[in-house]
Amino acid sequence: MKFETGKIGRQADGAAIAQTGDSMVYSTVCSERDPTPVDFTPLRVDYFARYSAVGQTIGAFHRRDSRGDDNEILVARLIDRPIRPMIIEGWQHDTQILAWVLSYDKIHPCEALSVCAASAAISISHVPMIRPVAAVEVGLVEGQLMVNPTKQQMANSTLSLTIAGTKEGILMIEGAADFLPEELMVTALKIGHAAIGEICDAISAFQKVAGKPKKLDTLRKLPIDLVDNIDQLFGDRLTAALSISEKHIRGAAVAEVERSIVKRFVKEEAPSAALSGIAAVSGAQMEGVAEKSDSGAPQLLDPLSTEEDISVYSVEAAQAIVEPGPVDSVLLEDEASELNSIAKSSISGGSPVGYGLDPVDVKVAVKKLLVRKLRNMILHTGKRSDGRSVEEVRPISSETSLLPMAHGSSLFTRGETQALATATLGSKAMEARYETLDTLGSKRFYLQYRFPPSSVGEVGRVGGVNRREVGHGNLAERALLPSLPPGDVFPYSIRAESLITESCGSSSMATVCACCLAMLDAGVPLTSSVAGVAMGLILGEKSGDKPVILTDILGLEDALGTMDFKVAGNETGITTFQLDIKSEGLTLEILEEALLQAKRGRLHILQEMKSCLDSPRKLKDTIPKIMEFSIAPEALGKVIGPKGKTVQTLIETYGLVNINLEDDGSIQVESYSTEKNDLVKAAILKIVEESQAPSGGKRGGDKAAKEEPTGPPPEVGIIYRDCEVKGIHNFGVFVEVLPGYEGLIHISELDIKKVLNVESAGFVIGQKMDVKYLGKNEKGQMRLSRRAVLMRDSSSLNPMDNNNSSTNSIVDSNNNSTKPW
Repeated sequence: MKFETGKIGRQADGAAIAQTGDSMVYSTVCSERDPTPVDFTPLRVDYFARYSAVGQTIGAFHRRDSRGDDNEILVARLIDRPIRPMIIEGWQHDTQILAWVLSYDKIHPCEALSVCAASAAISISHVPMIRPVAAVEVGLVEGQLMVNPTKQQMANSTLSLTIAGTKEGILMIEGAADFLPEELMVTALKIGHAAIGEICDAISAFQKVAGKPKKLDTLRKLPIDLVDNIDQLFGDRLTAALSISEKHIRGAAVAEVERSIVKRFVKEEAPSAALSGIAAVSGAQMEGVAEKSDSGAPQLLDPLSTEEDISVYSVEAAQAIVEPGPVDSVLLEDEASELNSIAKSSISGGSPVGYGLDPVDVKVAVKKLLVRKLRNMILHTGKRSDGRSVEEVRPISSETSLLPMAHGSSLFTRGETQALATATLGSKAMEARYETLDTLGSKRFYLQYRFPPSSVGEVGRVGGVNRREVGHGNLAERALLPSLPPGDVFPYSIRAESLITESCGSSSMATVCACCLAMLDAGVPLTSSVAGVAMGLILGEKSGDKPVILTDILGLEDALGTMDFKVAGNETGITTFQLDIKSEGLTLEILEEALLQAKRGRLHILQEMKSCLDSPRKLKDTIPKIMEFSIAPEALGKVIGPKGKTVQTLIETYGLVNINLEDDGSIQVESYSTEKNDLVKAAILKIVEESQAPSGGKRGGDKAAKEEPTGPPPEVGIIYRDCEVKGIHNFGVFVEVLPGYEGLIHISELDIKKVLNVESAGFVIGQKMDVKYLGKNEKGQMRLSRRAVLMRDSSSLNPMDNNNSSTNSIVDSNNNSTKPW
């Protein structure tokens, strides 16, 4: 891995290029000049994988790379998650990290490389970072763990693990596995973290050579003892509010206490956007609100103490004074953050008077105090906000077949988190198509996740899928993928959907459980049931404090906790995992303990799911029946007919749902009757039989007469002259490139101009033409182009093209090489 700066992007605050092999990622970091008072790190990350990096252009009509696709969103999240917690607390300048794939060799992946490039860019910028971050990928190939394997090696790997962290600890893990045992997972983390340390050392050395001074003068710092002062006055009330088990009542109670805190501590005028952020309480400000104790130390007065005794403030009292109100006054808790909604409602109300502090400082201090109170409550009582122990899973209820017309459906409820899932089965035509820098392909199974605002009692916009929904859906999809039956056993495409109807922590893991039950309800023969659980961690304020690991976390525990660790799998191993850390990293010992605790929770959830449904149901009558068989590829044209007339007649005559035909001759017939499928198969085989013609007939392509290959195969990028046309079809022509090597020229690659009909365009069997070998498709079939040669020949006649440096060779049909272009 190589890092470079100073040549490209010199006006950015920090710019770096990270390179491995011929894969290069360019990353920049820029921040606003003035700070904006906020209680979070204002960071945005965007990742761009442009097709020019592999010498291609996108398939869209305008040939223009558009907004980020799902893969770009997922990689952007991958960069954001380990870097955000490493930016020093108190940084309030809007900051943006951009990562661009400049070159991709299809050997060395760019995901982990992008994290390293962003870390290098921010390390040499003015943005203050605690320490450098790096990322690696770990695979399991033929039983051996490998760090940063190639794309080709990863194709045979049963583990896809991306780890990011510092030299001292792990910040983020992401990936999927084929039921990986927890013990092997720990070993993979150890190997990956050792490699991360080496890269972090290199980035540190890079920073010493090219780094800029860090901007520390605008860091926002809390006033001394602010957290303790708030604790002294309002700590008991916060503890009582946190002890309420029902989500909305708890949220309203905490918000009520926060309003009292704001009224006491916040100054009347809102701060300007250019405040430096170091709030202080002067002697004049303290006059009249502080007095000397016997020891001479200033003590904060409590006007409310004359009206109520906060030391005996109880849970019952909190519930009595705070009734669930309208939407804007209750807690809008989800697994993203409960605290943001509470603080927003409390700081925006009233005319604050008191000690004259900044509302952002008070908001940060209250959050720190809530973490302290939550941790103390768990340690001292052994109970959490909803009364559970640290390893206890919330009550679970499951139901299937609740939607009569859906192929499969389920409702999975865990505490106050609920997911309504459906599974829909179809043919190959229902597969989800995607385009990446590696390939143009399709997915037989895909999962779509939606999180409407109503699931947390909110009012909000409902439109396109946001980043969070993309990430959660992808996580659940990877969790279930290893349990799917192979295509030759179960030929259906599967679309799973999850609609979150209630949320109070880890809706993504509820999605895994709900979609698993929905697919079993639809009749999908899964190899095993899969369940997921989210783990949390509460760290102390001091380094020596014992961490508390929580099973099945609430939204409140996610917001206040240090770790969000999602793990899914079955009884024997893990299928997917996702870890995010808000501290400076976790040790392997804590992660190992969390994995083992997660397994115990996962086994409990699996038992609850199996009590509802533990085997696939019989396919419903509303699910189409699918039959698969194959014919000779040369006969496909006859089955399709002119402009698809023959295949459309078959669909209409027999009342089919669809007929799917592939270039390799495979056919998939889809209808609601197995008898109709049998009749259509017989009809297609009869068409094929009637289409058989002697060698040299109009259609050509007599398979038995094909010449066996006698020499080396054709080479990608080489132009072959005088190649003979062997067969003509509606979708293109078959050409013999070298003796025994035939390939298809698709109709779109026959000419520079658009060809509407192969035969009417004048192509005949025996015709000679020049073609360029483009390589093989995902099915191993040769792809040829006559259009590329015609364009090449026409451009070579232009005298302005003398600077063309391409060296494509020309080979005639007898494998005789001639001069290069």
